[in-house]
Amino acid sequence: MVYTDLIVVKFHSRWQNCIFGEKGVFLQNHHKLCHFFRMKERFISSLIGIAVLVVFQPFDFPEFGWSRLVYVAGLFFIVTGSAFLSEMALRHVLHLPTNDISIGEPTLVRRNIWYQVFNWVIITIGIMLWNSATLSGEDAALSWLNFLKVGMMILLTSVMIGAYWRSVYHGRFLIKDLEEAQHLNGILQERERMNAKYEDRQPAMEPAPVALHFAGATKEKVECTDRDFFFAESDGNYVKIHYLMDGKSSVTAIRSSIKDVEETIASVSHICRCHRAFIVNLKHVESVESRSSGFYLKLHHCEALVPVSKTYRQHIKEWLNQPDG
Repeated sequence: MVYTDLIVVKFHSRWQNCIFGEKGVFLQNHHKLCHFFRMKERFISSLIGIAVLVVFQPFDFPEFGWSRLVYVAGLFFIVTGSAFLSEMALRHVLHLPTNDISIGEPTLVRRNIWYQVFNWVIITIGIMLWNSATLSGEDAALSWLNFLKVGMMILLTSVMIGAYWRSVYHGRFLIKDLEEAQHLNGILQERERMNAKYEDRQPAMEPAPVALHFAGATKEKVECTDRDFFFAESDGNYVKIHYLMDGKSSVTAIRSSIKDVEETIASVSHICRCHRAFIVNLKHVESVESRSSGFYLKLHHCEALVPVSKTYRQHIKEWLNQPDG
């Protein structure tokens, strides 16, 4: 491709200025913003937890009046304080990163699981001690039975809160994926526009085409160049090869495995695995689509969308972002 380094630098600078500001003000305040939103989330979680306890009243709450308000305020203090203590334990004991979508969904899920464990223990013990100091009767006893009772209630409450935040973060990840897809599409569109603009002035210094030979266990075979290859998809004991033949999109099924096809294209850097069952030619990518089920690649001359799994997503994005893509 021609002049692609200029394209990417131009588009990257425009996109980063929109997101981070010209002087990187956003980056300087990123940690403070993450801390603020994290504490805001913990505060909201505490309110939800207290609301659940007040509605279901698993303990012998005091009668309406000041004593009831003091008891509920004590529960709120325990729940809120537990959130801060759990955060400190994650940061200073387990050394887990900040609770931010930039750390990735798997790490985020693992971090929140540990948070729930610490939070459950601290809240359960705290409420047992608070009940012992303010209530009377069976709920005030420091016993294993009360520990299980309080623990089960906190566990159910945590599940409800976790379901709420999971839905919230799922939406945030969808928005993040959509923004990344828009960013990549902007680069692809700008690259095509600039290539078309300079096509007549300077021919593209493309390397010589690489011959590809895909042979199956029987007589089926496909011979094409890397420029004509679109993608390959696994279909049971067969692999469907999608390629350009005589100016038209063609599909041939050969009795082979996706692993064998991957070995055939190993020497071609722009053809790579993008999914457990798919191999794609990244130089044919026309656009990127973000859906609830993940990323998909739209290729030139192809109607089918090629899926990109989480395992290969980062590599695909890095390749599409590079200047000589």
